[in-house]
Amino acid sequence: MSEQYEIRVRGLLGPLLRTIFQGMTCRLVPCQSTIEGELTEADLRRLLGQLDRSGVEVVQLSRAGG
Repeated sequence: MSEQYEIRVRGLLGPLLRTIFQGMTCRLVPCQSTIEGELTEADLRRLLGQLDRSGVEVVQLSRAGG
Protein backbone atom coordinates (compact mmCIF):
# COMPACT_ATOMS: atom_id res chain seq x y z
CA MET A 1 0.00 0.00 0.00
CA SER A 2 1.30 3.46 -0.93
CA GLU A 3 1.26 6.50 1.33
CA GLN A 4 2.11 10.15 0.77
CA TYR A 5 5.48 11.19 2.24
CA GLU A 6 7.52 14.35 2.53
CA ILE A 7 11.28 13.99 2.95
CA ARG A 8 13.25 17.11 3.88
CA VAL A 9 17.00 17.03 3.24
CA ARG A 10 19.84 19.44 4.02
CA GLY A 11 21.11 21.43 1.05
CA LEU A 12 20.03 21.70 -2.53
CA LEU A 13 19.54 18.65 -4.76
CA GLY A 14 21.20 18.99 -8.15
CA PRO A 15 19.56 17.89 -11.40
CA LEU A 16 21.44 14.58 -11.54
CA LEU A 17 20.39 13.54 -8.03
CA ARG A 18 16.79 14.63 -8.67
CA THR A 19 16.56 12.01 -11.47
CA ILE A 20 16.14 9.27 -8.82
CA PHE A 21 12.89 10.95 -7.70
CA GLN A 22 10.89 10.41 -10.88
CA GLY A 23 7.19 10.85 -10.23
CA MET A 24 7.88 12.87 -7.09
CA THR A 25 7.90 16.62 -6.51
CA CYS A 26 11.16 18.28 -5.48
CA ARG A 27 11.06 21.80 -4.08
CA LEU A 28 13.82 24.09 -2.86
CA VAL A 29 13.33 25.88 0.45
CA PRO A 30 15.96 27.95 2.29
CA CYS A 31 19.03 25.73 2.82
CA GLN A 32 16.98 22.57 2.24
CA SER A 33 15.08 20.58 -0.37
CA THR A 34 11.84 18.68 0.00
CA ILE A 35 10.84 15.55 -1.88
CA GLU A 36 7.14 14.70 -1.89
CA GLY A 37 5.28 11.78 -3.36
CA GLU A 38 3.47 8.53 -2.91
CA LEU A 39 5.65 5.58 -1.90
CA THR A 40 5.25 2.03 -0.71
CA GLU A 41 7.25 1.02 2.36
CA ALA A 42 9.76 -0.80 0.12
CA ASP A 43 10.09 2.28 -2.15
CA LEU A 44 10.66 4.49 0.89
CA ARG A 45 13.44 2.22 2.21
CA ARG A 46 15.06 2.12 -1.23
CA LEU A 47 14.89 5.91 -1.59
CA LEU A 48 16.33 6.51 1.88
CA GLY A 49 19.16 4.09 1.05
CA GLN A 50 19.92 5.98 -2.17
CA LEU A 51 20.01 9.28 -0.28
CA ASP A 52 22.35 7.80 2.33
CA ARG A 53 24.70 6.36 -0.31
CA SER A 54 24.73 9.76 -2.01
CA GLY A 55 25.75 11.49 1.23
CA VAL A 56 22.48 13.42 1.54
CA GLU A 57 21.40 14.18 5.12
CA VAL A 58 17.71 13.60 5.81
CA VAL A 59 16.50 16.13 8.39
CA GLN A 60 12.82 15.21 8.47
CA LEU A 61 10.55 12.45 7.23
CA SER A 62 6.80 12.80 7.55
CA ARG A 63 3.78 10.92 6.31
CA ALA A 64 0.78 12.93 5.20
CA GLY A 65 -1.98 12.65 7.76
CA GLY A 66 0.38 11.02 10.24
